[in-house]
Amino acid sequence: MIHLPLSHRPVFWDALIALLCAGLLLIIVAASLLPSPFSWITGIAAGIGLAIILYGSFIEPKRIIVNTKSIRKDLPALRIAVIGDLHVGPYKQSAFVEKIVHDVNALEPDLIFLAGDFLFDHTSDITHLDPLRGLRAAHGVFGILGNHDAGEHLHHGKHCVTVDRSGEVTEYLQNRGIMMLRNASQPIVINGKTFHVAGIDDIWMQSSDLQKTLNDIPEHEVVLLLAHNPDTILDTRSHRASLIVSGHTHGGQIRLPLIGSIPPIPTKLGKRYDQGLFMITDRTTLAITHGIGETQTRARLFCTPEILVLMIES
Repeated sequence: MIHLPLSHRPVFWDALIALLCAGLLLIIVAASLLPSPFSWITGIAAGIGLAIILYGSFIEPKRIIVNTKSIRKDLPALRIAVIGDLHVGPYKQSAFVEKIVHDVNALEPDLIFLAGDFLFDHTSDITHLDPLRGLRAAHGVFGILGNHDAGEHLHHGKHCVTVDRSGEVTEYLQNRGIMMLRNASQPIVINGKTFHVAGIDDIWMQSSDLQKTLNDIPEHEVVLLLAHNPDTILDTRSHRASLIVSGHTHGGQIRLPLIGSIPPIPTKLGKRYDQGLFMITDRTTLAITHGIGETQTRARLFCTPEILVLMIES
């Protein structure tokens, strides 16, 4: 085991936010004491910067939006609620998870998919996930593991490994009524039509096994695949699925209009596949949620925590 670098720790980012805010406040005060028009322009710019930092750090991350997308598939009509990247720990805790559960249940979904990364890091208190026991869906609640749950992180393009808590997360959530799919699938029958919800361990985990996941599914039956990292589509075997549901990207977490994600996306696919719906083949759609929680900095900007709702139209 190695320790995460300082740039992955909340204390680093909180100190940086505090320093930036203090610096901008000093600029505002200094500008107000100088009479020149240039000083006022500087003060206004600093004020806007301060407002953006405070909003992105302490307001937007506490909001939740419902983002609804329609997809036409050879399936019964379905409403699927997707929750990704909770990252419970220093920024997201039980109260926020309870709010998510309340909002998801109000949608009356047919299926709920939990797209992995339940934990912030190896120090996270897993009991913050307890409210997930309250999730309700007509045909089941399904979850998969993410890289953070297994202690797999990325720093400057290199993997860092901390503590693998994948077994603990799996057991904890299964005991709360969530079917954790670890290279496994579950058939579902609605109105006489059978399809399969399949899920793989995150592709950064040695245990990830897409072939095993798909082996027992009849070729003619539809597959909905949960795969935390959208890089899964680079394995063409995944194109057997009609719908692939992923998270991991956070949509970049910090975005700007017209520009999109500011931080690099931690995938081989990169910024082109950071959030939303993508047609991968004539029959395969990739859906990427930008998720709920945060890693590294507590901030989100123009990337509000979302419950992604996939409306399947037959």
